[in-house]
Amino acid sequence: MGDISQKKLEGVPPLAWGKNGDCTFIGALEAATAVTPWPCRYTTMMGVTGLAFRIRWFTGPDEIGCPSSPVGEFQPEVEAAGRATGWELAVEWPGSADDQAAMARRFKETIDRGLPALVYGAQMNMAVACGYEENGGILLLRDYTVGDDYLRKPTSELEMCALLLDGHTEPLSPMDAALQGIGMGVTNWKRVRETTDNPERGYWHGPKAYQAWRDVLERVDTFDDAAKGTAFFLNWWTFECLADARYNAGAFLRETAPLFAGEARSHLEKAAGIYEDEFAGIRESFEKRHAFIGPWSGLDITSWNPEMRQREMAMLTRAEELEALAITEMETALNAN
Repeated sequence: MGDISQKKLEGVPPLAWGKNGDCTFIGALEAATAVTPWPCRYTTMMGVTGLAFRIRWFTGPDEIGCPSSPVGEFQPEVEAAGRATGWELAVEWPGSADDQAAMARRFKETIDRGLPALVYGAQMNMAVACGYEENGGILLLRDYTVGDDYLRKPTSELEMCALLLDGHTEPLSPMDAALQGIGMGVTNWKRVRETTDNPERGYWHGPKAYQAWRDVLERVDTFDDAAKGTAFFLNWWTFECLADARYNAGAFLRETAPLFAGEARSHLEKAAGIYEDEFAGIRESFEKRHAFIGPWSGLDITSWNPEMRQREMAMLTRAEELEALAITEMETALNAN
């Protein structure tokens, strides 16, 4: 007999920035389900969860933002992904387990069934647990930071939540899944604030999110070095995720519109064109490296001057204007359907 204390699922693809999408929840879900009879596609999942259309910015009494603003693994989106795919995504909280051996067994049992799990990897980004050693005490992860290799992470060191593929049922029809995602996009745009347990902290949505983002850019010169560094990271990271989302917004609506008839289809095609126009403007900043400079640009915070920030604020205003038009088209399509 082989060594049953370790196992690795074959066929789970590697994860990498610029390859699997910047929403690591959806990227990891796509990779995890690739070895199952019910795979998920990134663009489709961005659409049916509403993430392709969402803008969100966190603020608090002493906080200018949070890297969690653009991420996808929050309850509404996780539940929407489950409905659209038929996957039951069981939430585990590794940090709350007194018996680490029990947690290791849970992951081992899942992987022994041929099902990967979604966990946080080297950084606070979702990765795919697709193997184990030491009877589940060590997980083997497909992680955005290690390329074709596997990241070894002790189960006892897992952070935050984990999402286990825990069974499959009948998914929503493509039409109902599309209606779900488009409806979430419209609802989120009109949403004002998504609060946390502390009513003074929370996530702005829609136009309020864009205003909160611009407010940070306007105040950068008043920040100390630490706060300025935080703002610099939040700025390029959120913009990178925005670019990924809006590219997939156009692609999803372009692919989905033929499910609809008459006026509804026409309005969704118009919305797709608006998001495509928005992405074209966003892409220009990556090509020219004249705004929202991140690691890909070869530039650093010393190049982030007031002129660049003014350009960034203007770009955010333009994005907001285009998205308002797109959301109107989507809402009209829903009403016409």
